[in-house]
Amino acid sequence: MSKSFRRVAFAGAGLALSALAAVSVAAPGDTAADRKPFVVGNHSWESQQAFIDSGARCGVKPLDALEAARVEEKIGPYISQLAKGGMLGKAGGGGSRKGGSGGGGTTTPPPVVTEGVIDVYFHVITDTSGNGALSESDIEKQMAILNAAYGATRWSFNLVSTDTTANNSWYTMGYGTAAESQAKAALRKGSADDLNIYTANLGGGLLGWATFPSSYASNPSRDGVVILYSSLIKGSNAAPYDEGDTATHEVG
Repeated sequence: MSKSFRRVAFAGAGLALSALAAVSVAAPGDTAADRKPFVVGNHSWESQQAFIDSGARCGVKPLDALEAARVEEKIGPYISQLAKGGMLGKAGGGGSRKGGSGGGGTTTPPPVVTEGVIDVYFHVITDTSGNGALSESDIEKQMAILNAAYGATRWSFNLVSTDTTANNSWYTMGYGTAAESQAKAALRKGSADDLNIYTANLGGGLLGWATFPSSYASNPSRDGVVILYSSLIKGSNAAPYDEGDTATHEVG
């Protein structure tokens, strides 16, 4: 099985397993706290509900009907195999991505790769005053959250390296901006099989965004997940989105 096909299969499994791999935040009620101004990054809304209604939580561009059909065509057989094999609710550990048989050039998909280890490269972007810094403990907790969330899929995440870069422009990057392109071009590591995570104080009031595996071939340097740095820090001003599950959502 080709690497790109495995990536599409894994992403599809992540989407199908959203009930297992993402922790939702309860909708706010009509309380004084819920009517207080809600701040994410450098943006403010009149309330948490206003933030939710704005749709600003995730910056990923929705798939159009043609793109969605193409993804479904590729991952549908894999999701069916996962379901038939009981993988949609079975806990398990990691394995090796080196297994799996070759394929390509056939309308019958090869056997699904049902377990493996994803190598992770973690890039912390701060401003030149050090705002946005994350501790080793913050990153370790985030990795633990990812592994707990996706444990039932038999895929796990292995932290290979972390780095910290001070750059005022990259620190406030927005979705699809030149700053995002520059940061990823400079920092990205690994291959199509690996996961690059970038943290910063994102522009546009977004909690995060990600690229689709199908986009890797045309623009590999843009590949990866970008998340608001404070979403990793319990008790930060991103609460209640301070539980580490923004990364869980974007990885899926």
